[in-house]
Amino acid sequence: MNCDVVCGSRPLAMSHGNLLRIVGGSSVLPGTWPWVVSFQFPTREGYKHFCAGSLINSRWVITTAHFDYLRVQIGTTQRSKPGHDSQTRAIKRLVDHEHFKHEEYHNDISLIELDRPVECNDYIQPACLPEEDLEVETLNHCYACGWGITEMKWRAEYADILQEAKVNLISNKICNRSDWYFMKVREENICAVSEEARIDRCKGDGGSPLMCRLPKSERFWVVGLNSWGIGCRAGKVPGVFTATQPFLKWIQGILKDPPDQAQVRALYSTHPAKRNNFSAATASSSHHPAGLFWAANGLANLGWVRDELK
Repeated sequence: MNCDVVCGSRPLAMSHGNLLRIVGGSSVLPGTWPWVVSFQFPTREGYKHFCAGSLINSRWVITTAHFDYLRVQIGTTQRSKPGHDSQTRAIKRLVDHEHFKHEEYHNDISLIELDRPVECNDYIQPACLPEEDLEVETLNHCYACGWGITEMKWRAEYADILQEAKVNLISNKICNRSDWYFMKVREENICAVSEEARIDRCKGDGGSPLMCRLPKSERFWVVGLNSWGIGCRAGKVPGVFTATQPFLKWIQGILKDPPDQAQVRALYSTHPAKRNNFSAATASSSHHPAGLFWAANGLANLGWVRDELK
């Protein structure tokens, strides 16, 4: 199935009917959001989810810029049971926005090139990005999703099954009020709030999509990328997303003429003999973006990692 012909398609949505989520919860059924991907890093227990992104064509994924990654799992709803239709890819190229500022989450957007194209199926489809003339602020059929933390114990528990929440977009003026974000929300951001769940960035939710559609359409656009917020379990407080529409020209420019290969920052290998070389300290530090950066670059210095991507 060609990934680059139609975007925003959800082949299994019709077969699911009204059961797009598991009854009694916010866990979704397989194939509900076929463009959502899981970025993962290795530990002694296997690969663990770190944050999310969205497939936009057969080779590229869009996400936020404040993370580094080791591998990409596509077509998965339940992380513990990926299914035979899921696919795993290495990262060939990671391109952050050239004006990204980590301290302020300014221009918080990144494009990831996969080492080889994915093969689309009912569980893997590319997302649509909003056209320049789309009035995003008028959309009122919107969802956010992710595999973020569900329980805060002595050890964070991530969702095994992809979670979703129906959300409402709110103006940046309202989002910037003093008891929320006090003028920290920029024009490049978009805010959304849910009546049923928290949607700000818990660990594991970063980069996950904010998706909207027109009332009589089944095609969703990824209008935002989960960027920052007050924190987990902050109640009904808006989440702040990087709006994709202001970056369309930047995205199109990267896809048309990717930067030099030297900008690759994160590689991985599935070679079983090498996977165990990851120390407990490295795995532990990888829970923090800075720790994962050093872990990824440490792997990149090993010849067997480079060989995996040839």
